[in-house]
Amino acid sequence: WSGNTFAGKKFSEQTFLQHLRNKDISPFASLDVNGNLLAYGEIVRKINENRLHLCRIIVDPQKRGQGLGKRFCKLLIEKPRSTGSYKRIMINVLSENKPAIACYSSLGFQKIGLRPKARRIGNRMLDLVIMSKNLEQQKK
Repeated sequence: WSGNTFAGKKFSEQTFLQHLRNKDISPFASLDVNGNLLAYGEIVRKINENRLHLCRIIVDPQKRGQGLGKRFCKLLIEKPRSTGSYKRIMINVLSENKPAIACYSSLGFQKIGLRPKARRIGNRMLDLVIMSKNLEQQKK
């Protein structure tokens, strides 16, 4: 979920709030009518590279498979597209996460690379799929 962002750190509310102070991170959340968290994600600006990254996308496990993740990501993508300031948006996803890869592909992301054994999950090293979407292309 967090890539290397919190690697080697004890994850806590304080660590997370400190992370959110980074000026290049825009956090977003989707809540239900009762204020329960349904989805969370971040847009991270890479200003000198004229691109953005979708990061730390997570959907409530009990709400997966209902299209919530796709709708949430679509909203995240539309935000920077509407400004016209960035040309490309990227996302990294574990190669095992087939539902996420399918979701991002359906939103117009294309696989552009693979980083073998790039993430440690427990005692396993997993491949990372790098995906990219041109923000200048016709809306999907």
